[in-house]
Amino acid sequence: MKSQAAADCDRFSNNWWKAKLKNLGISILVAVILAMVIRTTVAESFVAATDAVSPEIRKNSRTLVYKLASEYSPGDIIVYRNDDGKSMLGRVAASDKPASELTIERNNEPPETIPLNNVIGRVILNSR
Repeated sequence: MKSQAAADCDRFSNNWWKAKLKNLGISILVAVILAMVIRTTVAESFVAATDAVSPEIRKNSRTLVYKLASEYSPGDIIVYRNDDGKSMLGRVAASDKPASELTIERNNEPPETIPLNNVIGRVILNSR
């Protein structure tokens, strides 16, 4: 039987540290993979580059977008990709389900119609 001092000495041996570092590395890897999966499929954060949907979301505010949303109502704030591929914020003015299109309003701009497949998702949180 080992004494308490010998047991403490074994605890801080190289093998103990290697096991702890291995467990830490595995935990970090799992966390990174899980974060990437969530970001690509469920939710993603964006920064508002303009005041296009103020006062709800001001310029430089961070937003969290729920990507699994499938129904959009007038008044919902969404993130969509424009023709250039840039992410844009907009307020839903009308939804045309048979045509799979949304009419989007942005401050100081005329309304535009976008296809539903350009929509990234609905804004669920923002920082002011």
